[in-house]
Amino acid sequence: MEGEKVSILLLVFGIVLPIAALGAVGYVVMTDDASTGAGTDHAQEDTNTTDEAVPLTASVIIDLGNGTVLSFHNLTSDQTTVYGFLLVACGPSQGNLSVTTTYYSQYDSLLVDSIGGRSNGNGGKYWGYLVDDERPMVGADKCYVEQGDVIEWIFAEMSW
Repeated sequence: MEGEKVSILLLVFGIVLPIAALGAVGYVVMTDDASTGAGTDHAQEDTNTTDEAVPLTASVIIDLGNGTVLSFHNLTSDQTTVYGFLLVACGPSQGNLSVTTTYYSQYDSLLVDSIGGRSNGNGGKYWGYLVDDERPMVGADKCYVEQGDVIEWIFAEMSW
């Protein structure tokens, strides 16, 4: 996709806006409004009904938007959400990157504001994520991981 414009959508507080980015496809993670249409079934309720967490294995790829792509393959954790796996990948035993968020009570969901010091809005870039090359329609803290998922975080330039 290098050098090619790719149309993507920005999901902000339940409103879908078309935007374009260079070299990336994704959604900026803002809300848990799963009623807006396409996406994966990763937004389903957590079906783990036991008191014991069952470890999951997933891979996390973080594209910092400056040519640096960090890959954390086969992470095993008792985390169950995309956000949880982001924290594992960015933790001190892995990427050692800071992650900041804002909680929006009206959506009962988190917005990932920055990863590794790269903040939403800097240079017109924003964080978005994919799960197995699909664009979930919910916030990362509401998107449940399945065994073997590949989670991609992308810091992409947006044009309005």
